[in-house]
Amino acid sequence: MIGAVIAAIIFYASSFIFWREESSLNTLGINHIALFVLVLVGLLIWTQRLFRDAVVRDLWTYSDFYFVAGIAFYYFATLFLFLFSRYIYAHHLGFSNYWVLNIVAALILRSTLTLGVWKIR
Repeated sequence: MIGAVIAAIIFYASSFIFWREESSLNTLGINHIALFVLVLVGLLIWTQRLFRDAVVRDLWTYSDFYFVAGIAFYYFATLFLFLFSRYIYAHHLGFSNYWVLNIVAALILRSTLTLGVWKIR
């Protein structure tokens, strides 16, 4: 886990080498990739430790489960939407129809985060 965090920090810091005023979106895109990889690795490590240690008997009563499930659902539900958004927009495929997926995924994310906070009590 520490190695993944260090790698993400190095990757994030090295993206500033490519920082140019005219290509700032490229640098921001690189940073989003690093953030996505960091979140994905964190989710996988958390899931692996959860099942390896088997400390939690019922996931529905475990507040961290709601946080991780919400983040994982949002990332995986919107991954292809964000990857193909330029194609959808360029080919006039009804971008607003596809964008509903982002709204629904964000609603589910916020609902699970709210449940997670509620379960902390």
